Amino acid sequence: MRHRSALLAVALLLPFAHAQAQTATRAAPPSLESIDSLAHAAIATSGDFFQHVEINGVRYSHIVDPHTGVGLTDHSLVTILGPDCTTADGLGTAVSAVGPERGLKLIEETPGVAARIVRKPGGQIELHRSARWQATAR
Repeated sequence: MRHRSALLAVALLLPFAHAQAQTATRAAPPSLESIDSLAHAAIATSGDFFQHVEINGVRYSHIVDPHTGVGLTDHSLVTILGPDCTTADGLGTAVSAVGPERGLKLIEETPGVAARIVRKPGGQIELHRSARWQATAR
């Protein structure tokens, strides 16, 4: 069981360590959260960490805001634990698009899923976790 925990801890840490090493404008600080075990479940991460474009000094995500039709600009990284990859991936994109308040409500109403949301709107880092994420991570 320990190897699963170590792999997940690395998966959560690497994007942040890479971001910290490259530039201070990335979405999140380093994280040492880990999960004791991951069996019969999936993990997916959505956000603008790798897929974005910068136009006239504004960074736009590949995830489109459904209200404006324009890429998100809040620099988010959403990690979902779910029962399968399709569910985790879809919820990650949805939570990215609707933001942490509505996103966490959706996660709490969906059985068997947990979420960790890191955002950097306006230069201020925010970290949000669902109740199930808090119960699972250490």
